[in-house]
Amino acid sequence: MAGLHLCIIHDCIERWSNLNESTSPVSSSSSSTNLKRKADALPCDPPKRERIIEKDSKELNKLPGRLPTTVRSSGPSLREQRKLVADLHVRTRSHFEDHPVLTLYLKYGNYNSPTPEILLSPDQPRSDVYPSGRCLPLILTSKLGRGATGQAYSATFGHGHEHVASPRLVAKLATTKERLRSLRHEYDVYCYLQSRNVRGIPFIFGYYQDSHRGIGVLIMNHLGKPISRRMDDTKKINFTASERASLRNIFKGIHARGVLHRDLRSWNIMCNDVGELSVIDFDRASLTASKEQLSAEKERLRQFLKGEFVDKDPVIGSNDLPSDIDERIRNPSVVRSK
Repeated sequence: MAGLHLCIIHDCIERWSNLNESTSPVSSSSSSTNLKRKADALPCDPPKRERIIEKDSKELNKLPGRLPTTVRSSGPSLREQRKLVADLHVRTRSHFEDHPVLTLYLKYGNYNSPTPEILLSPDQPRSDVYPSGRCLPLILTSKLGRGATGQAYSATFGHGHEHVASPRLVAKLATTKERLRSLRHEYDVYCYLQSRNVRGIPFIFGYYQDSHRGIGVLIMNHLGKPISRRMDDTKKINFTASERASLRNIFKGIHARGVLHRDLRSWNIMCNDVGELSVIDFDRASLTASKEQLSAEKERLRQFLKGEFVDKDPVIGSNDLPSDIDERIRNPSVVRSK
């Protein structure tokens, strides 16, 4: 019995000793009396500096007229992005030029071409057989719009060329001899303006045709949506100051080359995702415009930018046809060499 009591006493002494150790003050090297382990930051939590940058970026994006931006982004500047796009356009045009034969497929909705339309570049002679290495398959994937000359489609490269990097392509298709003549005229005008470095117009990648059947296609870059979609119930379109300045500069460059657009309407002015404006549809354009006609188009542009409705106004002057255009302008190879 005495041994049992002795064991109890030793056990009480040991428990008391342990209790004193657990309640003793924390060592002076620690600045806190909290014994709980600090919780680790979650892996998804960004560092404090990164959170501050994100907040500043959001505040910048709230400024009026400012495009969305990310301050912490180390990507290319706007100038560098435009240079990359320009280089891509040139490479895409070279790819079309290396393939003078176009095999055109229609694949959207209920359409699925079992065999393609074979179209040729203007300098390619007709033949019964074409080497596969000279053929470029192009697929029309959806309809974008319809005009007097033809219908516009989204397009993409077909089998064997899917790996080729390119901007978003638009193919303008003409299916009658009369429309083909207008489409060829539009192609000639674009080549002339493009060779003179006129900005704010489509970049032309290629043109192919079957003159015997009256089928042709003009391939260009996608420029966004027509600003006619911004028209309110009063048929008025409101422009920003930068948009007005941009359109004036575009038409200034066009008129400086002696070209009269003749068809200034809201559906012929395009706006892309970053707010850049462009002018399309030069199938009625004239290269022999008088000063009075150029002045009349400038006046229509002034009215248009004021918000006046000009879509029902008649075209200005008489248009040229391909046979009336000087050979220097009609021949793309001559134009580009200058």
